[in-house]
Amino acid sequence: MKSIFNGKVLVIQLHSDGRKSVLVQHGDYISAYNKLKEVYVKKGDVVKTGEILGKVFTDKVTGKTQLSFMLYKNRNRLNPAQWIRS
Repeated sequence: MKSIFNGKVLVIQLHSDGRKSVLVQHGDYISAYNKLKEVYVKKGDVVKTGEILGKVFTDKVTGKTQLSFMLYKNRNRLNPAQWIRS
């Protein structure tokens, strides 16, 4: 998974199911990349647009790979479609 914009890694979270999340701050915005298997950045890293943050988890039973991506401005959740490259 790649960063959608220049920013700074706020936190790396480890969930009880072993999956990880990376939260990146972009000024007043925060992007959240959830359901990661591996993380290649650490808290405090400055990242650039398109920089690889980690590898998305693939379910071994279903074979599905699905990222959960969220975007916030301050505390308001936004539709991230405008930030994702096609």
